[in-house]
Amino acid sequence: MESKEGMEALEVILREFFSEIPKELAPIIHIGSDEVHIPNPAGFIERMVDIVESNGRKAMMWSPGLPASPSVLRQSWGEMDTVGEKHQRFLEIDSRNSYINNAEPMTFVNKLLFKPIGATMEKNDCLGGILCLWHDVNVADQKDVYLNNPVYPGLLTYAWSTWTADILVAPDIFMTTLPPLGSEAADYFNVYEDYLMDHKKRFFGDRAFPYLRQSDRAWKLYGPTDHPMIDLEAIDKWIGEVGEFTQGRGNTIIIRDRFQQGGYFPDIQVGETVVAKTSIFSQEKQEVLAWIAFETPLRANRTYGGIPETGNWDSHGGKIWVNGEPLPSPEWENPGWNPSNTEGWASKKDQEVPWGKDELYWRREPYKLYLEKGRNEVTITIPYTNIYQNCMVTFGIFDKLPYESY
Repeated sequence: MESKEGMEALEVILREFFSEIPKELAPIIHIGSDEVHIPNPAGFIERMVDIVESNGRKAMMWSPGLPASPSVLRQSWGEMDTVGEKHQRFLEIDSRNSYINNAEPMTFVNKLLFKPIGATMEKNDCLGGILCLWHDVNVADQKDVYLNNPVYPGLLTYAWSTWTADILVAPDIFMTTLPPLGSEAADYFNVYEDYLMDHKKRFFGDRAFPYLRQSDRAWKLYGPTDHPMIDLEAIDKWIGEVGEFTQGRGNTIIIRDRFQQGGYFPDIQVGETVVAKTSIFSQEKQEVLAWIAFETPLRANRTYGGIPETGNWDSHGGKIWVNGEPLPSPEWENPGWNPSNTEGWASKKDQEVPWGKDELYWRREPYKLYLEKGRNEVTITIPYTNIYQNCMVTFGIFDKLPYESY
């Protein structure tokens, strides 16, 4: 496209668009520029921006992306590589950490809720934000995009955050963990969760809405440690000796995020394990439905630990006990399947394998969990085996039957 003939063709396309679509309907034209490697980037961008602006439109580009003049609107997806150039200010639209296809459903809500819009407003003028969904891995049907990703809880939360602007500053740790109990931030999250669950009940009963109430789920997290986790007896003995724990909250506990954005133990070393303990109180003996899973793969990249072998919960070796007994794992449709790559970007072959119901915990049939009357004790081991691993566990209980799309 950067060739003489290519730029001439682009000019024809743009001018045809401008002649057909009035600027009132399309005042901003996004010309990309991210992940582009061409021999003459400055000349190409200058020519395309000039065409857009000479037709009374505003040009928009990704940042980081190719260099451009301050008149160009930036849609930021990372640290803006144009910030600071001759101390210029830019108009910015914020998309940092707002990619639905990179989201773990439970923690995506608190990530968006506590993500200030326009984090570089001291350097730029921020017009708002855009929530992105790039489904880079194949799907069997277009509708699966909505089943594979937390689209609706993400949209509602992002709408709340952008319109209220309640959160102007928040600790980065809230991107991967819920605020600690008793804090003002925790009270705020609890109130928002009431609104979110009410909207889910009233408007999304028959749609994919992968979120369960989680503000009341508390954990004790022990470790990290390289102590052998032979069985539950050995684990409990070790916990008795250690004593100290970190308080965790929520249905999903992230030990270390793949993108190194945080987690309860971001400095965990390969070969170490964290033990998570929680309890579930039941008024009677009953069977409940639950979402239980370990590593959540990112739908933008099919590189993760794969599907566990038959009889296992986790391809990285994680285990679960309920009331002292090992919890039987689901029956995997493709047990032992592994992607070609364990780090970096997925192979082209793996990118063409559609996500299936056997992988993502919110698309599988909910797990049928038997509870005793009274307090039910849950123990989970979460091993860290690979620096590219989403080291985490999800354990959420339904308060009613899940939505009908199951």
